[in-house]
This record gives sequence, structure tokens and C-alpha cells, in this order.
Amino acid sequence: MKRLFLALFFCFNLHAAEDVRFLAWGDWGMGNSSQKKVAGAMVNYCKIARCDFAIGLGDNFYPAGVKSVNDPLWEERFEKIYGPLNLVFYPSLGNHDYVGNVQAQIDYTGLNPLWQMPSRYFTFKRKWVEFFVIDTNHFNGAQATWLENGLKASSAPWKVVYGHHPIYSYGQHGDTPSLKKNLLPIIVNRANFYLAGHDHDLQLLKSNGDTHFIVSGAAAQNRDSKSGPKTVWVSAELGFSHFTATADEVELRMVNSEGEVKLQRKFPAPSRQ
Repeated sequence: MKRLFLALFFCFNLHAAEDVRFLAWGDWGMGNSSQKKVAGAMVNYCKIARCDFAIGLGDNFYPAGVKSVNDPLWEERFEKIYGPLNLVFYPSLGNHDYVGNVQAQIDYTGLNPLWQMPSRYFTFKRKWVEFFVIDTNHFNGAQATWLENGLKASSAPWKVVYGHHPIYSYGQHGDTPSLKKNLLPIIVNRANFYLAGHDHDLQLLKSNGDTHFIVSGAAAQNRDSKSGPKTVWVSAELGFSHFTATADEVELRMVNSEGEVKLQRKFPAPSRQ
């Protein structure tokens, strides 16, 4: 019996070591009670579900970004609030960040190892997943070429593209026409997921081919949202997203500020569907 227990324990931990688990949220840098409540829910959730790192979906500092790497907002709205998570954070840039000093957010990478934004757009890989972080504020030809070449060259089983503005959304801002025209043709059937914020809600939208669309912008403020033709699930609650990726599937959980899992959905790898 003891040997069986040890074998099961070993198998469980081997499987756990092979998955990738990360948080995703956007529109967070307000310093208000809602941001603190959602962050607290993340801390408690990660004690149970495990979180390896976090990705940010833009609007990192409201209402006008940061002024410099010494801006007090770094401590007030990032370090103090998310420090208890002790996770490396890979953020993208939102429209509010562009009101301030974008270069300061890039330069802060050299000052705090938990903040990793080496440039306006960049890529990184964790086991089964390759991430392509884009700047949707200025998605120009050079960035489009970089993304298309990167997706074509990637051998990762899962490819995740994320930025601030959604391609599809039924929140206050709605769809982003320029991204429909310039980004969508690049990622359809090349990227498995496109994650965005901008609208302050939680949405899972119908896929386009093998590409799934998620909005998770309710980390500090929530707004009314509605359903539309592409809606799979929507909530106007405060909350965040948690992903678990193995070679065979990705599991999405959308969690509210009370720590309740409101949506749980599994996505098999396309070749196994």
C-alpha cells in the first residue's frame, strides 16, 4: 500500500511539473479597493490552484501611466498590491499607459525582476506555451511582420497572443475594427488564444477556426456588458483568469473577486479534436 501511494504521489507531481499555470488580467492600475480585493482573491486562489507567473493585458496605471521609473505609483499600485503573489509579471501596454512614459515601463524591467517588459512587443516561452505580447495601440506593419514570422516559426504546441484591445467584444468599447483588419488574419489558425482587456468585464467568445478569444479586463473596475452573436459566456463581475496548459489541453477558469470559479472550460489541442 505504501509503495502504491508513493507511486501515485510521484505520478501526480510529475504531471503537475509538466503543466504551465498562469494568471491573466487587465485594466488593473487604479489603486482602489476593487483592485486590492481582486489581488487578494488571486493570492488565495494561487495557494490552492498554483500559479507560475502572470501576464498583463494593459492599462497598467490609471489614469495616465507613469512619469518615470521612480514614480510612486510603482510601489502603490504594483509592488504593494501584487507583491504577495511573488510572481514574475509579463505586461502589455494599454491606452492609458500611453498617456504617460511608456519607456519608463520598459526600463523598469531592469529595476524589478518581477516586472518583465523588455520592449513594446516581445515573446517568451514556458514549456508547452509560447507567448507573443503585442502593442495594440500601434499595431503597425513592422509589428505585424514580426508576429506573423514568429507564429510561423514557433514549434510550441500552444501559442498565445495577447495585448490590450480586443478583436471582438460586447463590452462598452466593443470590437476593434483596425485589429479585425490587420491582426485577425495573422492569428487565425496560427495562434490558439488571443487575450485582451480594455473592456472591464470577463468574456469568452466563439472561436474563429482554432483560435479562441478571451477578454479579462475586470481587475480593478467592472462595467455592464452584454451578449452578442459570438458570446459563449460573459460576466460583469470583478475578476481574473487562470490557465492550466499541458501538451494535450488548456483549461481556462474565470474567477470572481470572491474567489469563486464562475467559468471552467477545457480546450483540447487542435490536432486531437
